Parts: sequence; structure tokens; C-alpha cells
Amino acid sequence: MALNLHLVRSFAAVVEHGGVVAAARALNVSQPAVSRAVHALEAQLGTALLERRPSGGRRSRPTAAGRALALHARVIFDAERSAEMTLAALKGVQTGRLAVGASPTIAAYLMPAIIARFARAYPGVSVQLEAAPTREIVRRLLRFDLDVAFAEAPVRDSRLRVTPWREDEMIAVVAPTHPLAGKRRLNASRLAEGTLLLREPATRTHALVKSALASVGAEPRHVLTVEGIEPLRALAREGVGVAVLSRAAVQADVEAGVLVELDVHPAFRVKRTFTRVSVRGRPASPASAAFLAVVRKGEASVSCELASGRSRQPSRVLPDVRYPTLALKW
Repeated sequence: MALNLHLVRSFAAVVEHGGVVAAARALNVSQPAVSRAVHALEAQLGTALLERRPSGGRRSRPTAAGRALALHARVIFDAERSAEMTLAALKGVQTGRLAVGASPTIAAYLMPAIIARFARAYPGVSVQLEAAPTREIVRRLLRFDLDVAFAEAPVRDSRLRVTPWREDEMIAVVAPTHPLAGKRRLNASRLAEGTLLLREPATRTHALVKSALASVGAEPRHVLTVEGIEPLRALAREGVGVAVLSRAAVQADVEAGVLVELDVHPAFRVKRTFTRVSVRGRPASPASAAFLAVVRKGEASVSCELASGRSRQPSRVLPDVRYPTLALKW
């Protein structure tokens, strides 16, 4: 029995988007056309693929058979997309799509320059950048929703290849009017005496900063937690307290003089490794390969500037070596 891939595509869209209405919108067809396609596929296979909800239910859930088919459908349509891009590569990377996923700091402060270089070199390729927590980036990568992925938090999954990319340093910053601005060789305990501005408790950056303070015996007296990096930068600029953020996120503010990097004793160091993540055994599409070539070219130029002492890059490029897994801590 040969599957009708047109029908499978409609069914896969219902599963991915959670319902017939959303699937019809995504496929740019009518709602009855999607419903007919799903019913026709169920008749062809002789089994129910979706749980029928009472009237008014908005989301459609797949049955066990539906879940199994949806997994195969992802592989089928990813292979289709890969074939399209391979054929396009015979004429050069002139057109196509590229889905890039990255953790928030990477997406906001490192990806724009890389994507700009890629867009100049390959103007016909449509790029979609998704910013999400590491666990969501991993989930979408394994679903083949992403072509290229970069993570801030450590990743452990035997299905994935994790490659060190950049070493990121988190620094303490305050407004120029803050009492600690301009002080020399501050002990970490001084940071903990006032208001400490941190990301929300569920984030890895929150845990990293608290752990670094605890390692030198400092316990914050007052912590103000905020969702997102930009609100923390704004609060620090307003003089509310001390923010500990990625150098990549605040380098421009420090250079502009609207934030001051505190001179903290070397015992207080918060560093993390940004990584490139890929699915083992999944060949890179031509657009993905071209994008990673742009990334590596940028790394090479940064490394040359670091060697000459000319670079003020907010993160240090790491050698392109691979290690199998990292401990996963969210």
C-alpha cells in the first residue's frame, strides 16, 4: 500500500498545529479540505489517526497510530526539504529556507551579525531565527523544525552532537551613578549587600550567579528577578541595582558609558560555554552548510583579532573540537 503523501501532509499539519483550523491556515487551504484529507487517509489506512473531541474542542490529539505516523511524516518531509535544497545547491545556494534556533542571549546579541553576513552572501535564502530556552531548542531540533541550533545551557542527549563554540563571561554592571561604580577590587560580598538584579529563578543564568556567589561565601540580601535580559539592562541603567549579565549583552552599554563594569575580585567569575548542537546522522542541507561556513569564517577572523590584541569581542571563540555529551542542568 502506497501512502498518499498529500493526505499525510494535511494530517501532519493538524498534529503540528493542534487542530484542523490552524492546519488549514498554515497550508493555505480550506478547513473542509483538511478534514476530508484526514478522513481519506484514515480510510486508506483502516485506522483512526485523531481522537474525535466533543463539539467545541479546539485541539486535535493523535491516537497511538497517529503519533507513530506523525513521527514518520516528519522524517519524510524533512527528507523532501533536504532533497529540494540539494538540487538547488547544484546551482549554488541561491534560494531556500533556513531555520536557526538559539538560546536568548545568543539569538539577541551574537546571531544578528552572523545572519547579516549570511544574508549578504546568500540573499535568496530566507532565514528564520527562533529564540527559546535551551530545552525548547533541543526539542525543536530533534523534531527537525530547526536546521541549525546554538545553546547556552549544557546539553546531554545521545542523539545529538554538541560542539563547543564560544566561551561567554558574565560580568557585573551598574549605572555610573551607583555607589559601587569606580570602586576597585570589590569582593563578591559587596555585590550581595545591595539589590542584585537576576533573571528568573528557573533560568540557568540565575543558578550560575547564585552558585558563584555561594562559592565565595556571599549570600544576596535582596534579589530582584526579572524575566528577560532587556528589562535587566534597563533596570541596571536606571541605577536600581547590580546586574550580572553576559558581556555580549552589555558590551555596547559599557562602551557607550551608560553602564559601568565593576572591578570584582577574580575569585568571583561566572563563565559558561556556548555550543553548536546538531542531530547525529542528519546531513546538513546546503543552506545549513553555507551558514556554518559563515559562522566558522567569523570565528577565524575573531581569533586573528584576539591573537593580535585588537578584538573587543564579548565572547571568546573556542577551538572547533567535539565532545559527546555535557551534564544537563536547567
